[in-house]
Amino acid sequence: MFKQHWIASEINGFQVDPKATNKPSLQLDQATKRFSGSDGCNRIMGSYQLSSDQLNFGAVATTKMLCASADQNLTLQYKQSLEKTTQYRVSPEHLILLDSTGSTLLVFDVAQSVN
Repeated sequence: MFKQHWIASEINGFQVDPKATNKPSLQLDQATKRFSGSDGCNRIMGSYQLSSDQLNFGAVATTKMLCASADQNLTLQYKQSLEKTTQYRVSPEHLILLDSTGSTLLVFDVAQSVN
């Protein structure tokens, strides 16, 4: 979970366009308890708390790049979903973030290495 670069494949039940060049992403740093990544346009960063199957993100800070209007809804949903996360499930290929009711907010796939 911590040594992976995760790429969002689903946000609030909607598939992320597999052909998109800039997809939302997430990396968790176990040593510093900080996260970083992208919302598809802007860089994101912040802190997180992890215990057992519980995962909570602090406020999500972002850079302020101008994004295409079609991407603004996606970036907002991504940020809000991170902030609503309270639980997670992880496998070697997927990271699934859930809200307090157990509903899926975000699904991530392991980033494929480019050789």
